[in-house]
Amino acid sequence: MMKQSEFDARIVIDRKLQEAGWDIEDKSQVSTYGGDVAGGQDYTLKDRRGRVLAFIEAKKPDIEPYSAKGQAQKDAEAHNAEFIFLSNGEKILFWDYKGGSDARPVSGFFTQKDLESRLAARERIVPLSSIPWKETEHIIDRKYQMDAVKKFEAELEQLRRKALLEMATGTGKTRVAIALVKRLILSGRAKRVLFLVDRSELANQAESAFKQLLSDHSTYILKSGAKKQEKEITISTLQTMVNTYAEFSPAYFDLVISDECHRSIYGQWQVCLSRFDAIQLGLTATPSPQIDRNTYEFFDCTYLKPTYTYTLQDGIKDGYLSSYNIYKALTGIVIRGLKYETEDYDVFDLERKVIVPATNKAWVQEFRQKAGDNPGKTIVFAVTKRHAARLAMLLNEAYPEHQGKMAEVITSDTIFADRVIRRFKTEKYPQIAVSVGMLDTGFDCPEVINIVMMRPTASVVLYLQMRGRGSRICERIKKKAFILWDFVGNSDFFKDKSYDPKGLAAILFSGFSHAEHRRLPTGTHEPIELPNVQDQIESRAVIQVGTNGELVDRKEYQDVFVMTVKKLLKDHPILKKIKDNEKVDEKEIEQLAVELNQPKYFFNEENLQQVYDQRFATLVEFIRHAIGAYKFPNPEELVNSAFESYVTQKNFTQEQARFLKVLANRFIVNQVQLSMADFDKPAIRSIGGIARAKALFDGDLRKIIEELNTLVFPKLNPNLEVV
Repeated sequence: MMKQSEFDARIVIDRKLQEAGWDIEDKSQVSTYGGDVAGGQDYTLKDRRGRVLAFIEAKKPDIEPYSAKGQAQKDAEAHNAEFIFLSNGEKILFWDYKGGSDARPVSGFFTQKDLESRLAARERIVPLSSIPWKETEHIIDRKYQMDAVKKFEAELEQLRRKALLEMATGTGKTRVAIALVKRLILSGRAKRVLFLVDRSELANQAESAFKQLLSDHSTYILKSGAKKQEKEITISTLQTMVNTYAEFSPAYFDLVISDECHRSIYGQWQVCLSRFDAIQLGLTATPSPQIDRNTYEFFDCTYLKPTYTYTLQDGIKDGYLSSYNIYKALTGIVIRGLKYETEDYDVFDLERKVIVPATNKAWVQEFRQKAGDNPGKTIVFAVTKRHAARLAMLLNEAYPEHQGKMAEVITSDTIFADRVIRRFKTEKYPQIAVSVGMLDTGFDCPEVINIVMMRPTASVVLYLQMRGRGSRICERIKKKAFILWDFVGNSDFFKDKSYDPKGLAAILFSGFSHAEHRRLPTGTHEPIELPNVQDQIESRAVIQVGTNGELVDRKEYQDVFVMTVKKLLKDHPILKKIKDNEKVDEKEIEQLAVELNQPKYFFNEENLQQVYDQRFATLVEFIRHAIGAYKFPNPEELVNSAFESYVTQKNFTQEQARFLKVLANRFIVNQVQLSMADFDKPAIRSIGGIARAKALFDGDLRKIIEELNTLVFPKLNPNLEVV
């Protein structure tokens, strides 16, 4: 008799076949065959004319499907099957064994139509090198854009199915993507394409670009609640796709492009992307090496190297992007912090814990005085939505001659935000857009000549994205450069300065040394307003940034660090000990630190932590990483470790710990500090919500939330931003 485990695997496979639209009782679609002693029951899947499309090598649950490849190929060849599925019920692997690719995990069985489409595609594919460049010359015409396409195509020819293009804002990522789509369609590799964005405004931008540049191919935007359309290019927001991806079969799309992919490949979004057995292309100006959302790892980029890179510095040097100057103006509170009623506050507490009207007023007056009567198109980045509203009001007060039309708020709360954005781009008013989380990525307006930072951040990705909003050249207004107005010390924190002959530029603000230890405030209470506290601009400076870019260019810094370590490794006794995983004492580490911390790059633990975005790594770990002997730990594991330590220290019961784990999981997905409001969210409400929490923790609930926000969650995201 069949063992229970084998029977269970068959039940699961049958169910998953039915989910994919196969009628397992119809022998013209599905035939079954007795399994071997290794367990399971094999299947063949047929096309509409009864020809075998795929063979399913089924194994019992305790057998790894990949190990059955040899037997599966023999069986598939015996049945003249075109494709192979390997499955133990729990796992499913798809193998185009005739097409030369290896077996790979997929999220489910393919539909009959999918398999027929894959077979037809395999028969019509031609080499990408045979596609004339004239087919895309109306889409891309710059050498670096063509180089990006060639590099991607070279990856495909090597049967790699993932690629990451890191291209600075304003260099035409969307155009490159559209050119790739065109060439993949012409080569027979793509019939259906999914283009993912994270906001509806960006979906509209993408649709306009596709329809303009790819007018001979059908395009539509997938709307929430609407039926899918059988068109070649589907444009969707991540939010819409997360709610509808189950309506698409795993092989429905041949190519999935993730725009601004540094934001779209973690948490629930990654589940969405993993649905599709498609070629995956990521587009970003700022890939993230954080393990929980590691852009490089998701797109299979080894050694933190994207498939192709074209930086801001490349764009400025080649004349395609605007250079920029930095105008820094810091108030006394930003420089020294604020002490109020025994509490100490710093720049990160402004608008989050305390509201100081005098600070906002000083910032706006400084901008008005220096930018003049008609500053031109300007984006102001605020801390919160309320802060954005306050700044917009102050800016309109500072420009009374414009009758309240100078500045407008653009946030997720703005009614008809797309209309306001369109007016900002095409009309005289508003000249100033005050934003939170809406204009930092994917927003393109070449006329922007002022980027105003009134929002401090410890996230290099967010800083580069905000700065990038001004990088486009605009011939219409003869724009070759823009001004970054820094009122909160962001440029100093990220060392965004001109090169200094000694290697590091001098610290401009002696009272601002605490910026090197930036952190986000904890707690979830409403900020208190301090109308009687005085503040004013105390320090001003203009920093010229040349075509060489930042003081510390991330890629150059990382590459030179690796080369330096490898060069020293041959004859350096301490480095040899580290390579051989031998113990080194504190004195040896100090000696090594002094040797590495030399001009012009100053390889020290603090700089390496910033450049690699590894807040908790040590100098020894960076060295071992450089020689390939160490992989940075998963920050999610750090959170779990911190969580377990916290639970153990507090001596919580198992039931209390399980309840708190749900909170921790919610944080890992959403990356936002917890508050009492989270107990009304579905995941927590389903296990009892606020009533159950109060019963479990008595009156300590608020304290526990604050401790989690302070002690545990910064391990995963030390740069929590409040929107």
